[in-house]
Amino acid sequence: MADARHLVFITTPNDEAIWYDRLLESLGKLEFREPTAAHDRNRKARLTDNEQRCTIREATFAAMELIALEGAAGRVAAEPIGIYPPGIALVMPGERISKDAIEYLNEEEKNGGELFGVRNGSVFVSKEY
Repeated sequence: MADARHLVFITTPNDEAIWYDRLLESLGKLEFREPTAAHDRNRKARLTDNEQRCTIREATFAAMELIALEGAAGRVAAEPIGIYPPGIALVMPGERISKDAIEYLNEEEKNGGELFGVRNGSVFVSKEY
């Protein structure tokens, strides 16, 4: 799956050999850069250890409010929040939104990732949990 550190190439047996030659030539021209702290795999793994405060169902059907992502630390998500690519939620409904998750979302957006579950810098959170 494609993300900030990986590319996915989808090919078919009918692709012409010259296409592969051009691809390899282009890849050879790319500049290698060491990963930054923002792409630390250990940090990404820590971000998936979210505190569940209620079930997905409870969070989805509870009263909710739209607040700025920057002020959402400690609040319980009412909708999935994540980045594309890869399109997998970083925070699920019912989970507490952490400061680390907010920082990571902001960094990935600056690096070209597209956020989902975020509307004009705001997210839906539960009023009840």
